[in-house]
Amino acid sequence: MDFRLKSLQRLATIQNLLAAALLLKFTRYTVYPPFWDASSYLLMGKYLFSGGSAGLIEPFRPIVWPLTLGFFWKSGVDQILAGRLLEIFLGVGNIALVYAIGVRAFDRTVGLLAAALLALSPTFFIWGNSLYADIPASFLGLLCVYLFLKDRPFLSGAVGAVAFFTKFPQILPLAIVVGALSFQTKPFRFSMALWRFSAAFILASLPFLILHQTLYGHPFYPFIDGLKSYPRFLTAWPEGMLKCVAKLLGEECWLLGLALLEFKRFAAAPRCRKNIAILLAGMLSLVWVGKFGSDHHRLTVTALPYLYLSCSAALADLRRGWWPQRRAFAGALLAITFAAIGSQTLTIASMRFPENELMPFQRYILQHAPVLHGKNIWVSGPKYLVFTDLPAGELMYDPTVNTQEIAALRRKLSQADYIFLDSRDLPCNPPADELCRQARRQLITEIERDFIGEFYAENPELGITVGVFRKK
Repeated sequence: MDFRLKSLQRLATIQNLLAAALLLKFTRYTVYPPFWDASSYLLMGKYLFSGGSAGLIEPFRPIVWPLTLGFFWKSGVDQILAGRLLEIFLGVGNIALVYAIGVRAFDRTVGLLAAALLALSPTFFIWGNSLYADIPASFLGLLCVYLFLKDRPFLSGAVGAVAFFTKFPQILPLAIVVGALSFQTKPFRFSMALWRFSAAFILASLPFLILHQTLYGHPFYPFIDGLKSYPRFLTAWPEGMLKCVAKLLGEECWLLGLALLEFKRFAAAPRCRKNIAILLAGMLSLVWVGKFGSDHHRLTVTALPYLYLSCSAALADLRRGWWPQRRAFAGALLAITFAAIGSQTLTIASMRFPENELMPFQRYILQHAPVLHGKNIWVSGPKYLVFTDLPAGELMYDPTVNTQEIAALRRKLSQADYIFLDSRDLPCNPPADELCRQARRQLITEIERDFIGEFYAENPELGITVGVFRKK
């Protein structure tokens, strides 16, 4: 019995867990055309490193991940492959950091269990090689927290700034955790730590703000543009939050519900702030996700590491509290934990990733790239140009599409040489704006009248128009 227990303990090490997670991630790796946001990041990288002669720019997106992908492109490396491989390794880095934070904030058992749960997170597998900014931003956010736990506030602040400019909502968990950890120290140490963290955060933010000023003429323009864009995606908070929580418990891992048990620390250990800070970091991130009411889990990537830490701490507390009295309860708890991990594994095994097929627009652009070179190309989606170095002359899909912007497009319509249009990518903001919908129909009518449809499909009943239009 002792031999088997010691063998299990040797097996249950973070090194073995990370190796297994990396192997599993490579086993489940799949190649598919980048999705919408990933295409934007890739094309923004080309734009930044070409001075605007390739790709496109979207002001409301943070700049760090496009800079990383653009660096690969400028270096002559396959931008998509390099980005996906980096994302896989950062995903494993998330697991390592959750373990390290768990050990420092709780104990080794909690750290190892949280790392194991995160290693098998279906959400992290779905978005683990998607080229979205969520995994890199989560890694940087966790690294910021870990460095603060290691009493490295200056370095932590610098990394926190990079995390923020990788994905703006990362500021939510960072503010909770760093603030709570700071208050655990003596007054003088608290003030010095927070001062160093804040100074580093501001200094590390300056290069990004200067780059914003250079690109957009205003250092805070991405925040302003993002605030204009978000209302289109927002939903009623109770509805979005219920949908988010239901999907997490039903499709991610039902053990996440145990995280709420950590709230008891308010009464049991009022001076212990680490545990409750980690829980609140996850909960605050979910509150933000709930406002979007999205059908997928991508936005929960920010919250999951903190929630897994909290639910692992709750499991450890339950085991310690009940083992002397009721061994059967402890055994049942262990069985439930293994069942949850098994459920996660089955979910991952049954995942179906997108097929490796190009869109018709992408095939058309690849086939006609020499003809399109030097032309003013308008696109209603970033995915169309992702496999080329062609620049986008005009973006027709700004999330803030309204009557005024459509009128501006109509005034400039004669400047376009080619228009790649899917009318579903031109949503009005707000959607019920009848004047905007009329203006959009007029724009499409003028495009059909003044341009030749290379290939063209229309469904008047649904109000859908798709096609490549070339100037007559």
